[in-house]
Parts: sequence; C-alpha cells; structure tokens
Amino acid sequence: MRYGIFLSFFLIPTFFARASTYYWNYPFIEKSIQLPALDLNPNEVTVSGLSSGAFMAVQLGVAYSSVFQGVAAVAGGIYGCAEGQVKIAQDLCMKDPEKVEVNKYVNRATDYFNNGLIDDPKNIRDQKVFILAGSEDKTILPKASKKLEEFYTKLGVQSESEYSLKMGHGFPSEKGKVTCADSIFPWINKCGYDGAQHILEALYGKLDSPKGLATLAPVAFDQTEFASKDATMLDYGYIYIPKSCEEKKGHCRLHIALHGCLQDPSVANQNFIQETGYNEWANANNIVVLYPSAKIGIGNPSGCWDWFGYTGADYETKSAKQMVTIMRMINRLLSN
Repeated sequence: MRYGIFLSFFLIPTFFARASTYYWNYPFIEKSIQLPALDLNPNEVTVSGLSSGAFMAVQLGVAYSSVFQGVAAVAGGIYGCAEGQVKIAQDLCMKDPEKVEVNKYVNRATDYFNNGLIDDPKNIRDQKVFILAGSEDKTILPKASKKLEEFYTKLGVQSESEYSLKMGHGFPSEKGKVTCADSIFPWINKCGYDGAQHILEALYGKLDSPKGLATLAPVAFDQTEFASKDATMLDYGYIYIPKSCEEKKGHCRLHIALHGCLQDPSVANQNFIQETGYNEWANANNIVVLYPSAKIGIGNPSGCWDWFGYTGADYETKSAKQMVTIMRMINRLLSN
C-alpha cells in the first residue's frame, strides 16, 4: 500500500474521463527502430521535463552533472525532496513546499558526492537552468519551483525563471488544447507562450525560428536493450531526428524531454511528443530530441518518473535504474 495513494498526483477522475480511450485503444507498436549512433556533440546535452519529468530532469542534472550542460524544470521541485517516501512527496514537496529546507538538500547532494554516488556538485555551477511554474497550479504549488531556484542559487547557478503564466498544472505550448488555467489531461496548455522555445533558448542560446511543421515524424525506438525489467520503462520510447542530423553526423545537439505522470505514450498516445513543440524548434536548429518513456507498474500506478523511490533506494544516485537507462541511451546517441 506504500505507493497506492500516489494516483492522487494528478486529478484521476479527470484522467479517466479524458484518457481512458487512449489507454485502452492505443495501437500496439509493431515495429521500432534500434536507437542509432549519431555522433552527437557531447558538450551540448540538455534535459527538461514536466512534473515528475521535471523532478527527474533535476535528478539527472545533479547526479550526472558532468554530462548535462543544461536543465529545465516545468512544475517541478527540489532535488531529493521526497527522501524516498510518497507521503513526503505529496505533503511537503507538492502541497507544502514553503517548509522545504533548501540547505538540507544541498547537503544531501554533497553527501552523495562524498560517498561516490553522484558527480561533483561543483559542475552544476556551469549549467544553464530554466524553471517554470504556472501561478494556477494546485497540483505542485509554484513555491516548489521557487525552492528549486533557491537550491540552484546555493550551488552557484543564476537560473532563468518564469512564474507569471496563469497556468494550471501543465506544459505551455502553442499547440496546446487545454485552457491555460486548467489542470486536465493531456496537460498541454495553450497560454500564448511557447514553452519549448523558451526552454531550448535558455539552454542553448538564441535559436532560428521554425519554418512550419517539423519535416519528419518522431519514430519509436526499442527501450528494452537499455532498461532492466525493474526500471518500470515501456518497451518503446520516441526520438525526433532532424534530417540534417541523419545526413551529417558530429555537429548536432541532444535534448532529452521527459513526460509527466499519466503522459507516457501508452496512456496519452503522442500528445507530449507531438504537442509540446520541441520537434519544430529541433528541426530548425540541429537538435535531436529523445523522448524516453516510463510506464505504469507496481509502485507507480500513474506512470510517473521515479522521484520518490519506487525503483529502489538509490533512485536519485548514478546507480538509479531509470537514470542508468537514460544514460545508456545518451551514450548510444553520442557514439559514432
């Protein structure tokens, strides 16, 4: 029963009303490619995420700080906040972040490093960080993001942030179909704000504007060769590879985009993958976008990324099953 209550991470009645059709009728992926070696630039690897994906993006950026040059968190919170307990995740991290003691989690990262469990936190001072939270978010209160900003400040990072959107719990996108202030499936909100643009420009600098839709579609790839069975990952994820990155290796960048709870492809089809807007910006700027997929499973009834310990006590260190899986994917894409 330890994790059963975590369904309340989102508004579950809304989910079943709006998403059950996707879940039960989602087409079986008959064919997926093997993730290719693309010889991507190892000095331009960044990560972003929404909600549980935001917590995971921060975990990756802290644990593997020598790898990631940039981190963006939308409706997320501080590294280590849950301390491996669902109740702390729900009560402190999401609903009462005002009480989060930032120094405690800075020290947590330092202790992990001193015990050889994560990369040196000093690397983080060189990262680009972007933090976004909607003022109408009642699922993860905006103060959680402000605590995350304070965490980075104490580590020597002057992050960029956006708190002015009157947005509920969701990702702001020009393709969004959810009213900005709502917090409903599939959590892609129309707010007159291009979240993908602001994230990628915060992490990479000024980018060329897209000229229409992305020229290629994201493709499914096999995750099973990277993930252990207890990592709670789908058999497939998605990847967007601009044609320029297929034809000329060695010059493209890599961005990892992490979905939120109840947003993995078995539940939400390709809503997160197609409607966030990453692909169009990636297509115009030689950026490969990797969309790994977590899944619903034991201890994880909402298909969240593990920021509260359901895959094991090491979930926020370099040996964490899901982070190891993602790092294996990154290493494949960086290889030639």
